[in-house]
Amino acid sequence: MSKLVWGDAGTKEYEVGVSKGVLFLYDDTAKKWLGQAWQGLTNVTESPDGGDAEDFYADNSLYASIRGVEKLSGSIECYMYPPAFEDCIGHNELMKGVRIGQQSRKVFGLAYVSNVGNDQNTEAGVKYHLVYNCTASAAEMSHDTTEDSVSLDPMSFDFDSVPVKATGHRDTSSVTIDSRELTSAQKTALETALFGGTGDGQDSYLPYPDDFATLLAG
Repeated sequence: MSKLVWGDAGTKEYEVGVSKGVLFLYDDTAKKWLGQAWQGLTNVTESPDGGDAEDFYADNSLYASIRGVEKLSGSIECYMYPPAFEDCIGHNELMKGVRIGQQSRKVFGLAYVSNVGNDQNTEAGVKYHLVYNCTASAAEMSHDTTEDSVSLDPMSFDFDSVPVKATGHRDTSSVTIDSRELTSAQKTALETALFGGTGDGQDSYLPYPDDFATLLAG
């Protein structure tokens, strides 16, 4: 058995930052979750819940311990959101320039990128985070008077999610892809899907988990 080693150069890894946020809304015509850039995204927190162990006893001893299904919820913080997100927080258009609150909320998807670094390379790679079938909870919005010292207060939205199919696995609400394990061609294909391309039909869209076998086949 090889001896364990700690502290080798290049092994002190970390993950930091959030960038390239994309909001996805389902398009009935395209039959896809089409994306638009989310400017001003400052934080995404994913908070798995559930999956607690349920203990069963027999013959005066622990017979089995079975864990329930896990659910993904979380929160999004931003300085501003895409106009289309208004429909996801219950602000529907009454007429051009006029919106009303307390309305039904659209389901949305989300993608964002975090940076991966280590003690030798601060830009070793990135991780692409995808979240599916989200609904936003009601959120408090505060507007303060401007003073001599000004700060931007981020808005915060809690969300819950409903898992989607992942053949051969349990249904899931999230996918994470590590760029360090992709070829250059695979990374290009993934980013073209998530962020769009320059050619015809290259709109940004959110792939389902079952789509990755084809998307990253190269």
